[in-house]
Amino acid sequence: FPNVLYSFSNPPSFSGNPQQGPNFSFYKPASPYTYFSLFFDDALLQHIVDQTNLYARLHPFRRVNYQWVDTNVEEMKAFWGLVISTGLVVLPNFQDYWETDSILSQPAL
Repeated sequence: FPNVLYSFSNPPSFSGNPQQGPNFSFYKPASPYTYFSLFFDDALLQHIVDQTNLYARLHPFRRVNYQWVDTNVEEMKAFWGLVISTGLVVLPNFQDYWETDSILSQPAL
């Protein structure tokens, strides 16, 4: 491998079955959501949602006036977006992610 150089403008051709593997060109601009969707498709997110809701029903949280409300795929996408964002933009306190003061807020979040 050390003697093989590849150019990003001229990638090596694929000689295998084009119907297998990811069907996505990495040589064109794409949104971060597109890359996220390569790893977390709706089927996987639905499985995570189903297991989350099942766990919540089997292990109820014991708090006065608290009742679990099932989550869904859209909420799970928002949750993972927040998890990834808070990992990319590290702030000193967790409360700082929700800051609304224009001087202290993080517009990227």
